[in-house]
Amino acid sequence: MANAHVLAACKENKVSLEDFFGPLRSRRILAARRAAILRLRSLGLSYRACGRIIGRDHTMVRYWMRDEVREQKRKTMLARKHWQKKLMEMEVAA
Repeated sequence: MANAHVLAACKENKVSLEDFFGPLRSRRILAARRAAILRLRSLGLSYRACGRIIGRDHTMVRYWMRDEVREQKRKTMLARKHWQKKLMEMEVAA
């Protein structure tokens, strides 16, 4: 089951399994690894289990997840600012 998530992440990012598990760190390969981790974590797997599946250390998985949480917070904040601005424009127009 976990292999299907790795395969899907590779297919989405057009990365071969050899590159996915290899030492290269291009943007596309890192995006595939990050997508695979997100899928695996959504299954409830531990950092250690995700690391074993993708061939990386669990601390790398934790680092990637920390970055993902930061990115989600940033997007939420930007969306909130956008809608606050829209509401202010609507109030001024009314």
